[in-house]
Amino acid sequence: FGGPPATVSRVITAAEEALSNALIGFDPARITWPSLNRQKALAKLISLRQPLVSFTWGFLDGKNYRILQPSNADLQNAHYNGWLHDLERRRYESRVPTSAHGSGA
Repeated sequence: FGGPPATVSRVITAAEEALSNALIGFDPARITWPSLNRQKALAKLISLRQPLVSFTWGFLDGKNYRILQPSNADLQNAHYNGWLHDLERRRYESRVPTSAHGSGA
C-alpha cells in the first residue's frame, strides 16, 4: 500500500510474533499435522479428483507468492483453483514422503 518493503516486512513480522504470543495455550489456534497414514489417505483422495497432483494432502491458505507458471497446461489447471486473479500465483502444498528416508516428490 505504498509503504517501503522493509517497513512492511518488519510490521508484518512483529504482528505475526504478537499474534503467536497471544495465542499460546489457546488450543483452537494450534497447528496440528495429520498422521502419515492420514496424509496418505488425503493425498489419495486429492489424486482421485486431480490425477496430475500427486503427494499433496493439503494447503495453507492466506499467503500467495508469485511463481513461474507450469509449462504443462493440464498441470497448471490441476493446481489453479479459480480464486485468484492471475495464474502466476499458487498455494503452498504439503508433500507426503515417498520413501522411508523422507524424500519428497
